[in-house]
Amino acid sequence: MTGLLLSRAHWDGVVAPALAVRFPVLLPRIASGLVGEGSECFGFDDELSRDHDFDPTPCLWLRADDVAAHGAALASLLDSLPPPPRSERLTPEGSGRRGVHEAGAFYRRFLGLPRAPLTLDEWRAMPEAGLAAATNGEVFADPSGAFSAVRRELLAFYPEGLRLARLARRLHAAGQAGQYNWARCLSRGEHVAAALAVAEFVDAALAAAFFLARRYRPFSKWAHRALAGLPPPGPRLHALLADLVETSPTAPSRGLALVEEISSLLADSLRAEGLSSTSSDFLVDHARQIAERIEDPLLRRMAGAA
Repeated sequence: MTGLLLSRAHWDGVVAPALAVRFPVLLPRIASGLVGEGSECFGFDDELSRDHDFDPTPCLWLRADDVAAHGAALASLLDSLPPPPRSERLTPEGSGRRGVHEAGAFYRRFLGLPRAPLTLDEWRAMPEAGLAAATNGEVFADPSGAFSAVRRELLAFYPEGLRLARLARRLHAAGQAGQYNWARCLSRGEHVAAALAVAEFVDAALAAAFFLARRYRPFSKWAHRALAGLPPPGPRLHALLADLVETSPTAPSRGLALVEEISSLLADSLRAEGLSSTSSDFLVDHARQIAERIEDPLLRRMAGAA
């Protein structure tokens, strides 16, 4: 059973009934779920995940005044309840992820703000991995709707101009690194530079897929795993990138062909979405067309730089 399922069962069968007895007046103001850091929040946990920092205990999110008045008592109640199966070893990095949280402080931990961004500058400052962590998992209950309202604003994704600018940047980087620089590095015998070019191509192609899908990319450990769960071309791209990484060190000719197949797959998706119309599969050409669609001069300049 995954951590999300364990957490939901623990909320429904243990935590919610206990809160209904001890805090019946407060319960309508408590949001609960499993969101944030940890493989269990992304639904990626397995047996290996449980050797440390695995904790499917639900989070409780409250207003600041309710945390001040009831936080200690709520934490004490949670500590007194039988816990769901979890790791015995908790590292400093894994502490403080579960239990009672002030909702604004919880969002601030990942975004630097206690709310969704309101301006373009605030959106530009958002760490993408933080946005992924703040919107993953599942909310089990939110009677007031306050916690989920912020979540919905975040899940609506970046303003369109910013999405296009960042998509164009990553396409430009992918084209330069994989379709142009890699072969030239190989021809010169610059094997370290060639390896760096492949790594940059993989990273940029991954990023472009998430921008196409309007989903936030998790931090590097889970980015490729999450790619498989995106709408097309996510699953196909997931397989091709794995093949590229396995093949490129020993069979560069096969790797170069995979780069072109990946680039063609992304180009087809861009044309299908109406973001570009060029028949070229060189991703830099698509990046330039996307940049031309952006009205904001600042974002257009940002789109033009890899």
